Amino acid sequence: FSMWFKTSATGPGGLQVIEGNATWGSGYDRVVGSGTGSTLQYNAWSEVNMLGVTTVNDGNWHLMTYVLDESNGFLTYIDGKPDVSTTTPTTNCGEGCSGFNWAAEYWIGYAADGRFNAGYFSGLIDDVRMYNHVLSPTAVLQLYNATK
Repeated sequence: FSMWFKTSATGPGGLQVIEGNATWGSGYDRVVGSGTGSTLQYNAWSEVNMLGVTTVNDGNWHLMTYVLDESNGFLTYIDGKPDVSTTTPTTNCGEGCSGFNWAAEYWIGYAADGRFNAGYFSGLIDDVRMYNHVLSPTAVLQLYNATK
C-alpha cells in the first residue's frame, strides 16, 4: 500500500495504518506507526519489526510505500527512496509473505491499542492506495514522481 501524509507530531498520535481481523481477536498485522519519534516504525507480523531512518515529522508531505514481497522480503519507501527493508522470514508464512488477503478490516489514521503507541493520527492523509501486486523499486519511484 501507499499513502501521502503530512505531520509534525512526535510520539503517540503518529501515523497508524493497520490491517486486522476483529473476528480473530485484537491482533494486528502490517502496521506502520510513528509512536516514538520522528521516523516510522514498520511491522509485518508480530515478529518482524523495523525502525525507519527517514525523518517524516517535519511538516512536509511524504509518500510512504509499504511492500511485502514473498521473493524479496519486506521493503519500505519514503518519497520513492528505500527507508528500511528486511528479508527476515516470518514464522507463519516465510519471507516477506504478502498475505494482505486475509484481513477483514483496514484502519488508516487510528487503531485502538495498536503497536507503536499510535492512536489517532495528528496530521493529514491523502491518496491512499492498495495494490494487488508487488511494486518494484522503479514503480515506487515512478508513483512518487507522478503524484508529488
